[in-house]
Formats: sequence, C-alpha cells, structure tokens
Amino acid sequence: MDGKHLKRNSAMDNRYNEHIVDTDTAKRNGEVWTPPEIIDELFKYIPDKDWYDPTATFFDPTAGSGNILVRMLERRLNSGISKEDAIKTLYGIELEEQNVFLIKERLRTVLGDGKFENHDYDNIIDKNIVCSDFFDWDIENWKPKDKSTGQFELFKDV
Repeated sequence: MDGKHLKRNSAMDNRYNEHIVDTDTAKRNGEVWTPPEIIDELFKYIPDKDWYDPTATFFDPTAGSGNILVRMLERRLNSGISKEDAIKTLYGIELEEQNVFLIKERLRTVLGDGKFENHDYDNIIDKNIVCSDFFDWDIENWKPKDKSTGQFELFKDV
C-alpha cells in the first residue's frame, strides 16, 4: 500500500505547524517540518511486511510536531493493525514540550477518528511519546539516561 491511498485527516494537516507551533522556538531549534510527500517517499524504504506486523516498532527520535508519527500511525491502521497494537509500537522523542503536547493530541485525533476527545490510549501515548533530548534518552530501556553511570566519561575532560 503506498501513501497515496492513506486517509487524509486534520491530524496530518500542516496547518498544525503553521498556526500552533511557536515559530521563534522552531527557528531557534532549527525545526523543519516534513511534508506528507517526503514522508511517503521515506516510507518506501520500510518493508511492506513491517506495516502489517502488529509487533513491529516504529520510532521518530526528533519528532517535531509529529508529522512522521501521525503518518506512521495512519499507515499502520490502514494496514489492518488494531489501534492498540499500532499505538503501543509507536515511539517518539521531542525536545520541545509544546510539540510533545501537540503530537499527543494529533495521535489522539487519529485514534478517535477525528475527535480530540479520545483518551482511550492516554497511558500508552504518555509512555511512548516523551519530551527529552534524544542524546539524554536511553532508547533500549525507554527512560532518561543516568549520566552518573559513566556513559559520558569519554568527554569528561574536554
């Protein structure tokens, strides 16, 4: 299934980026929003079998306002994956708290068939979409890195 057959809804609309996200913060952080056409091109490199596998994990380490995550969720749902399986295998890290809030609302909108009021998957969304610096996050254990463990000893005297 290619991206042209995905259901378009307001959660993927780039107006989220243009009207809600603080443009000064975006400029300061070098945020660039990925348009749906580019996301669809990127997805061509993901094997089709992964979209249909309810256990396949999808991850965006620099999630921005959630364009890639929203598109991943839509594609998974359109591939027949249940809402619960699709959201529990979707992970994202974003540095800006405002963007994390936006991502979560956009994902709820997709899961709620266009309604913001869907809170059935809040616990999963809150666990899987986090506000952190990607470099300070332990991806394998899905928690903040403990900097006291010596993981950064290499740069200690620099």
